[in-house]
This record gives sequence, structure tokens and C-alpha cells, in this order.
Amino acid sequence: MRIIGTILFSIFIIIIFSCETTEHHHVPKTANEALKELMAGNKRYINNAPIHHDFIDEAHHSEKDQHPHTFVLSCIDSRVPPEIIFDQGIGNLFVARVAGNIEDDNILGSMEYAVQVKGTKLLVVLGHSNCGAVQGAIDNKAFLLPQQAVSRDSKANPIITLVQEDNSVKKQIITIERAIGNKWLVTAGVNNNDKIIIEGLNKINEKSKVNPVDVSSKYVQTK
Repeated sequence: MRIIGTILFSIFIIIIFSCETTEHHHVPKTANEALKELMAGNKRYINNAPIHHDFIDEAHHSEKDQHPHTFVLSCIDSRVPPEIIFDQGIGNLFVARVAGNIEDDNILGSMEYAVQVKGTKLLVVLGHSNCGAVQGAIDNKAFLLPQQAVSRDSKANPIITLVQEDNSVKKQIITIERAIGNKWLVTAGVNNNDKIIIEGLNKINEKSKVNPVDVSSKYVQTK
């Protein structure tokens, strides 16, 4: 099995007036063949010469079973639909789409199913230019927090507990976009250099004074 890193595409708006009518029944048997198939399909897309897909016929052929040759993890961006930019028909691709094309446990489980059960040959992580999710992370507008650092207030708002300069604590409401593995993707309410209590939340209240200990090495991967 071969894993391909992020692929950047330039996105074009194309009005298709005609397309080639070609039967397309080749089924890639290896990762290299699957990759060549995707690149050939992308070349057809760029040249505005897609294969004519009989989607009804393809749906009938895959009605009882499916064995897609490639699993594509891509962004939710509407300008980068994998089946179209790779010129693939029904039954050729497994596709998972999430903002920023980031994997989590659910995505990994789907990949394992595709490879181990359905015999998928190739995994592709498909990125694209001008990705809002990636840019947001670059601009430090989004943070990944361990889920145990987040609790709920009486109105069910997600909150974190911050350590202030005098070692007192303060509750802060945050905005959570979604879970990524065992972490929350937080898009508001957290700033650079914030000291966030991760462990021992059950032992403190808003009147507490704390003696913080840096445990970031347990939760942040470093090279």
C-alpha cells in the first residue's frame, strides 16, 4: 500500500460543451497503477476531455459489491470534488471529506476498512491551494486542545480554565468546531501563550489559587 502526500491543484471553472465517449473498464491492481489512473484522469480533466461515464450502468455493476482502487481524504471545499478532478466513475473511489483534510479515528477506521476488507490499493491525502481551514491554523486562529481540558458550564457552553498572572483561575467560554481524534478543534476563546489547566480540574474552583506545572510535553508532539 502506498500513501501519497498532499497534492496541490489549480482550480478552474470550465463549461463543458462536449466530451469524449469512451468505455473505461480498466481496474488498477496495484498502488502504482491506481496512481497512474488518477493522474491520467486529472490530465483529462485539465484538458476538458473527460470520459463519458454511463453512471446508471456503473451503478448497476457496483450494486452488489464494491472494490474502489483508491481512498481519497480531501477537504470539504466545493471546488475540489475528487471524482470530477480525477475523472472517475461510480465504484472507483472511497472518498472522505473534512475541512483541512485532517484524519481522526473515524477516518482511520474507514481507511482500514477500505484497505483490509475491500482491497483498496492507494491512499491519497488531497489538499488544495487557498484552503481556509489550513490558513486559519497558520494564522493561529485555531487550536487543538485535549478533550479533558474542556468542561461545560450550567448553560452547556464549552469552557476552559485559564491560569492568570497571580495564579488565580478564570473560566473562559470557547468555540469548538469539531473533534479530531481525542482533541477539540477550538476556533475562538483561546490565544497564544494562554495557560490552560488540563489535569486536576475537579480539585479547583474560581476562588482557587494554583501552583501550575507544565505538562505540555505529554500532549504536544515534538521532533
